[in-house]
Amino acid sequence: MAKMVGARDRKKETGWRKHINVQAGSGLSIGAYCRQPGLQALGFYW
Repeated sequence: MAKMVGARDRKKETGWRKHINVQAGSGLSIGAYCRQPGLQALGFYW
């Protein structure tokens, strides 16, 4: 079955929520945090 356009990907959402929570407690800026695991900072704002 194909994904619906605009459908939420729960696995991705869970992963990003984890990163957001870790970054918030790390004391690092979003940019500095994202450089460590190689994430794109725009994902935090999306």
